[in-house]
Amino acid sequence: MPIGFAKSILAQGTTATGANAFLDYDGSNDQTFTRNAAVQGFLGFAAFNDEYGVSMHITDAGGASNDLIRYDVLRNNSGTLEMSSQEQSWVTTTTNNYTDFIAKVVPTNSGNIFVYADALSNNTGGTFSISGATVTKHNTFGVDTNFAKGNGGRMYRRPGSDVYVNMLSRGGQVVTLTDNGNSSSTSSGAGSNVANSDMFYNNARGVNGFKDANTVLMWKTIEDSPSNFINTVVPFELDLTTTGNNISATAISGVTGAVLNLNSSVSNAIDFGAQGSSHFETTDFNNTLMFFERRSQGSTGQIRVHHYTPGDSSVTSSNTLTYSAGSDSDLSPSGCFVGANNDVFLFAHLQDPSNMIILKFVKSTNTVSEITRINESFNVEKCRMSRWGDGAALLTYNDVKMRLIKP
Repeated sequence: MPIGFAKSILAQGTTATGANAFLDYDGSNDQTFTRNAAVQGFLGFAAFNDEYGVSMHITDAGGASNDLIRYDVLRNNSGTLEMSSQEQSWVTTTTNNYTDFIAKVVPTNSGNIFVYADALSNNTGGTFSISGATVTKHNTFGVDTNFAKGNGGRMYRRPGSDVYVNMLSRGGQVVTLTDNGNSSSTSSGAGSNVANSDMFYNNARGVNGFKDANTVLMWKTIEDSPSNFINTVVPFELDLTTTGNNISATAISGVTGAVLNLNSSVSNAIDFGAQGSSHFETTDFNNTLMFFERRSQGSTGQIRVHHYTPGDSSVTSSNTLTYSAGSDSDLSPSGCFVGANNDVFLFAHLQDPSNMIILKFVKSTNTVSEITRINESFNVEKCRMSRWGDGAALLTYNDVKMRLIKP
């Protein structure tokens, strides 16, 4: 097991209590590192341990040559972000205009990293391992075609194993990784897919929680007013041992839903579908289902978070945050839990080509707040936020920027 990983894996596999180190996070301790060469788009990041991790990205090969997927090895050197190695080769794609940002970059049970990208016709998977500070790239292999049909990130590992729940657009499937260096592979079970009519908002429009390793929490949509597209969301439980298509979503009995009415004419939501890293690592880390409603009306943005935890009698809604400036345009949003438990969720999105906003939701106080806004000339669809153990997170954006998020 890599040095430093034992602490992280224990934290991920237990129900943490006490104050989260990120409760008072305000961005003042963050560090921004500028890469010395631009990428065509960041895909995602996962950590081996508290010190080292791998960041995946797309590289433009130039001219008519097919684009490349490559990786950097990053180091959190006692709170200072460093690049241990840069622009390492992984695979060559099949196009000179690769734009598929649906990737999966997640830790394995042994402290390695599993990576998926829809780069080749066989839907490429692969693993990385580390010894000391040396990272080894292992042979790639084909994976189930469902990987390409789901959302980015969203592979949640069952503790103590390499069995994952791979979230699909409106369902999930169980995937087993054989983490064995150059002989690694995956095997996938049949999917559990919910009827489209029950889920106007697919899994990208929220953050899933787990009641247990076989039961994932998802949102059922109830159409309140077809004339102006105002909806209510209510939680339901998907049993992953029941496979097949067009599974009916039955709302949890006795639980009152949340009406999405920030906008008087249409219900809008944040779409986390293109991020490459999971919001959390293991199924026992988070049992709270969340939905991020945005107003999408007028020049100044508004947002609130609806959430449900098993045992609640109703969906709880946070305060409505009005942004200090700029819209709540749904451009490249990405987020993750930070700290040792699921109390604090950080997320970011581009407001327009010149501004990105970072926000924080705290479950224990039921508040969403604005942390900071970053003003520069942006490219869209290139904002990625990823956990880095319990003590940090990584935000990559705008082709060259890497921000180490610290409490």
